[in-house]
Amino acid sequence: MQSSGIVDLGFRPTSYVWPLGLEKRLLSRIKGAERKAAVERLVDGGHADEIPGFRAQSALSNEARRAVGVIHPASMGGEY
Repeated sequence: MQSSGIVDLGFRPTSYVWPLGLEKRLLSRIKGAERKAAVERLVDGGHADEIPGFRAQSALSNEARRAVGVIHPASMGGEY
């Protein structure tokens, strides 16, 4: 199939970003890989209303990051 070669230079899309659902937007903001995976499991399982507040934060405070690291170092992935 060949193109006619005509380009509409006046065309402007209404948005360059596709609308995201609330869950996808939340997941895209979480830095920590382990926290993001835990939230994704809750969302996929239909338990989005059970997400603890600290898991949904985009970034953890220094104090919270230290507390998570004390529990298990594997939880630190992506938190820095």
